[in-house]
Amino acid sequence: MKHLVATFLSAVMLTLATCYSYAQEVKQVDLRYLIEKANDGFADLRGKPLPSFPDSWSSRVCLTGSNNCYIDWAKRPSHLTVSLNCLMLTTTDASEARKLYLRLIDLAVGIEPGWVQVHAAPSQEDNHRDIVELGNKVNPDVDVNRSVTVSYDKLKSGKYSGKYNIVVEVWSGLSGEQVEEQVQERARAEASVRQNVCISDDLTQEWRNPPAGGKMESVKRLLVQSFRERAKTYGYDQTKWAVVDSRSYAAWPNTSWGSLVSMIPGGSCPAGHRETLTLAH
Repeated sequence: MKHLVATFLSAVMLTLATCYSYAQEVKQVDLRYLIEKANDGFADLRGKPLPSFPDSWSSRVCLTGSNNCYIDWAKRPSHLTVSLNCLMLTTTDASEARKLYLRLIDLAVGIEPGWVQVHAAPSQEDNHRDIVELGNKVNPDVDVNRSVTVSYDKLKSGKYSGKYNIVVEVWSGLSGEQVEEQVQERARAEASVRQNVCISDDLTQEWRNPPAGGKMESVKRLLVQSFRERAKTYGYDQTKWAVVDSRSYAAWPNTSWGSLVSMIPGGSCPAGHRETLTLAH
């Protein structure tokens, strides 16, 4: 099914080659890295939207050796799962195209334990291979999770007619809807990661509107770092509230951090009122 989108892929890849030169601006990664990122539909790798191609974005990383890559969350019948697609080479040399094609297959096969080839066309048609992660079921065509497709096609029309495109596609096994829901759920979870802080009334205005580069901005940054580290500690009591001592704040940084910030049981502030500090990135 995946090879039915070859024409669309060629159009996108050639457009990228013409309109974008970001390959040198992004991080070069290996195939194993892309397979790992397939677990969440490449959500962290999305770059800028591609205006001419709905539900498609440039990628913030490129497979080493590729000319350009993009991420596709489209919902076409022949393109049911999110994929990251990389154009490896465009050439008029059939021998060069096939040599790279076979080398990429060798790279993909065995890169992860339990991955196998499920498609190997007859030799006269061999321009497409699927290397997939099998699930628990017997039928790999039904129970496939992540996968890698290596293919090359000779373009038959347009300004690149007669040239071969060699493409690597990494498939997430997740639909665009599933990935969108994961992204939204993560955003909701991050938004809920907060720390209650007791602030005296005389510090409220500065706390809520800290001057750029000022002392309060520095204190809040250090508080976030401190609470993130505390959260990693086994048995950390997240119900506790932090207290910023206004007298120590006046003298800080010429006083200790322990004097500036202390922890109390949650519920109420002994002096001042509660503020919330967002800890998510």
